[in-house]
Amino acid sequence: MPPKVKDLLWRAAANCLQATSQLRSKHVEIVDHCPLCPIGRETIYHCLVNCSFAKACWEQTKMDVVNVNVATFLGWLDNLLQVLDVEQKKVIAMTCWAIWKTRRFANSAAHYLARVSYFVVDRVIRSNDISSDFSDVILNGCSY
Repeated sequence: MPPKVKDLLWRAAANCLQATSQLRSKHVEIVDHCPLCPIGRETIYHCLVNCSFAKACWEQTKMDVVNVNVATFLGWLDNLLQVLDVEQKKVIAMTCWAIWKTRRFANSAAHYLARVSYFVVDRVIRSNDISSDFSDVILNGCSY
């Protein structure tokens, strides 16, 4: 198993991943709702197991791992590690990593697009002479 996957599982079990609920516990002013589904707070357990996105991922593994009756990621992981074989444990680990990686990419992509849009708006507002900026606009091969 790759070290980055082991590290993710360790940080998730130790409640150290940067889910918004952990950031709020450090007094960071941030909305702690899941950005991918309207179900509730973005806890580590929610991110990796209970989010509708995570549930769809787990469904693809054909393993019944979502219906474990626990409240924390550590409890969920501990429960599964006691009953699964080695290959199933690898699937659990890699799926957790893939879910987390995808969530972080989705969040950073949204943040990046927001930054780009702010940059564009700022440049338009700062333009001294907007009409001169658009004097040579080409639409569908035609100059205007």
